[in-house]
Amino acid sequence: MDFVTGEVMLVHKPLTWTSFQVVNKLRHHLKKKNGFKKYQGRTCRHT
Repeated sequence: MDFVTGEVMLVHKPLTWTSFQVVNKLRHHLKKKNGFKKYQGRTCRHT
């Protein structure tokens, strides 16, 4: 997926999860998969 170009991800979430929880889980997995780390309010890529 290429989110830079504006692609959208649809999520069928469990009823017990809040939207905030879904965003946090996706953010965590995307950072882990792509090697991103948050730095001073911006996301930068560590090589």
